[in-house]
Amino acid sequence: MAKPIFDVYAAREGSEAFVTLTLPASAYQLLDAKERLHAEDGEELYLEISDYHACEYLSSVLNEQFGLMPLNALAERISQMDDRALTAFHGMVRMELDKGGESISPQCLLDLAHSTDCCHVVDALTDAELGRFYAENGFRSELDALPDKVFELLDFDKIGKEIREGECGVFTPDGYVVQHSEFLSAPPVPDRWPEKPDYIFRLELEHGGRAAVLELPALECLIDVALHKIGAGEEPVRLAACDSALPNFKQMFDGNLYAANELAVTVRRLEKAGRLPLYKAVLSAAECADISAALTLSEQLDHFMLDRTSASPAEYARNEIGFLLDGGPDAELLSQYVSLHAYGQALLTRQNAALTPYGVVNRDDNQPMQAPFEQPAQSGMEMM
Repeated sequence: MAKPIFDVYAAREGSEAFVTLTLPASAYQLLDAKERLHAEDGEELYLEISDYHACEYLSSVLNEQFGLMPLNALAERISQMDDRALTAFHGMVRMELDKGGESISPQCLLDLAHSTDCCHVVDALTDAELGRFYAENGFRSELDALPDKVFELLDFDKIGKEIREGECGVFTPDGYVVQHSEFLSAPPVPDRWPEKPDYIFRLELEHGGRAAVLELPALECLIDVALHKIGAGEEPVRLAACDSALPNFKQMFDGNLYAANELAVTVRRLEKAGRLPLYKAVLSAAECADISAALTLSEQLDHFMLDRTSASPAEYARNEIGFLLDGGPDAELLSQYVSLHAYGQALLTRQNAALTPYGVVNRDDNQPMQAPFEQPAQSGMEMM
């Protein structure tokens, strides 16, 4: 599981819909954000980074030039770095800013993130520590023959300063960084949403200290192989991480891979039919917490309706007023004198509708979301 790099708030201009994401985000997490925002490829989103985690030094560098996809690519690259590479990247950002610019272009930052092997990292935080390191490790040959007593009299601070200024190196909180070769060029990142993965669920399984990856839906024999690999047999397995077409799948999973596979088959069918947004809205509104209930709800989708144009009670009220007044000028005039939020809340309550991240969903019988559906009456003659 990738370590978090940025927490991001994203929204579209002219809409009350928004999402919060932790980057790097998976393909399905990004596609779910696209559904919530009703966004299109190339559409500019408003982005705000609320948490830089361990990369606070980037807060003065990242700006409105960054789109969500390049920002996610940068986060993905940073999340793969070890401690040495993280220090090198920090140092390269400092070097770039020392050139006199106030910001760094998205492509340049991506280039730097791919170039951490083009730098040396030294365990030194001051000029004195740097000077001693260079002197003790043979980087200043004129000092090699000095007796120990004379060596200790050297001005290591002065030596380190001369080296740092000569090499154009920089100190970071975790070490000294100096470039030794030309930086690489990272491939450009198109500002378009990712393609849907081939799987519905990609599960990282753990059991008894052993691990396996399984993509669903899958043939039952492949599930058997994964279970055998981790030595689980028919016992429940633990889900270490997953990428899922359903955002709340990890909370539903109870260790039964065969039930999860049945749900994956169901989700693929709904996805092909274009009903996945409705299904996700229903799961959210019903606060569905287990796979069995999710499968039952998938058979009842014909009883639900989804309004994807409303992202808040106020938007729902505004849309209702527009519908009642046929979208004329009176609709806009009336909206100025009505508490849209209160009216929208009242409408939601009266219709037993639920506001979800995908829009407003309600039942065709206007019953509460959690209420059981009426069973069809039995017909035919009874034997006496």
